[in-house]
Amino acid sequence: MTTKNICPATLASGYDGYSPIAIKYLFSGHKANPVITFPWAEERDSMPALLVRGSMRLCRKQQAPSHRLERTMSTADGKRFPIAANKHLTMQIASQIYSIQTALNGLCFTQNNEPLYVTQYSQARVYQGKRTKDIASIMDISEEQPLYDSITWLEVASVIKQIAPAWPVALERFFVMLVFNYIFCNESCDLHSFSIYEPHPGDYQLVPARDFINSAIIRGLNNSQPREFSPDFKKSGFYVETGHPCIEDFKLFASMIGLREERVTRLLKSFTELPVSVYLLIDYSFLSDKEKEEYKRQIDYRVQLLNGTYRPIEALTETLSEDEELQFEDYGVLPQEQAEEIDTQSQELPEEPTQDESKEDSEPETESSSLTYGSLFDF
Repeated sequence: MTTKNICPATLASGYDGYSPIAIKYLFSGHKANPVITFPWAEERDSMPALLVRGSMRLCRKQQAPSHRLERTMSTADGKRFPIAANKHLTMQIASQIYSIQTALNGLCFTQNNEPLYVTQYSQARVYQGKRTKDIASIMDISEEQPLYDSITWLEVASVIKQIAPAWPVALERFFVMLVFNYIFCNESCDLHSFSIYEPHPGDYQLVPARDFINSAIIRGLNNSQPREFSPDFKKSGFYVETGHPCIEDFKLFASMIGLREERVTRLLKSFTELPVSVYLLIDYSFLSDKEKEEYKRQIDYRVQLLNGTYRPIEALTETLSEDEELQFEDYGVLPQEQAEEIDTQSQELPEEPTQDESKEDSEPETESSSLTYGSLFDF
């Protein structure tokens, strides 16, 4: 293991292995060795495993796995990225600091000290054995359909509101998860990130989070285009200028989905200044020292965006190499030299279009197709 005296599950100090809390919840009271006893197949992103007499073993045919191990993430273009320590840290911050319900998780390690993300094979204890369905399935759309990327968060909220009897609670959880994803740079958040389950007949609730990850610190990962709040959402001046929403935009969205203003103010307050405990978990995490510093820099920058007090990108990248600066290009806040160049170009106004050109530009808009949800209760 790369770090001693840190629990690989809870990140608590003083444990050369799993803490009693991790043993109780993640491993159902059974002691576990953090180092797996079988070789990891390099071509595998993840695999099921079985805890036998304190050791993780590879499942054989007809064996029921107890846990799932995850090492890397593959993208559509075939690239693979290590994500275990990153995902574990982000999930622990969500549950420990922000009280967001998450799937039980921890880390174990290969014999070469590579971290593996471990979680219970069944989805999570609080909804084990319950029928679940993600928002994309409920809306009866797939990633291959053009409609998939155009779904807005307002439409997702409306689905949750239709399904969950206690929708104010469900929408608060949904809203907090959106803000958390924004601050902690989880650009992989999509419609499959939100699922509904039925703990009791007729009582539908959001499934605990499963895939929080800081994608901004993963080199070469192509982040998807952020999903819009709503087609007719009136952006703040800061949002228009930087391409990133600030606290006023989140407040407006919260009012659109029916959350009370005083509750929203309280929920957002915990994100406007990161507590010391966040940085402590980062320091105790199993990321490399360089990744830890970058993780802190990224979330500090997002907090500035949320508060509307951003700094120019060169202030964040002055200690980075030219290749490392490329990751900041999508932030929408340009270095001073580029900003001045754009200002100069904007002063050169284009010529007025001719009458014929104006007619060509003013083609009638086609009506957007209305969404047709699948059976919301067809589990």
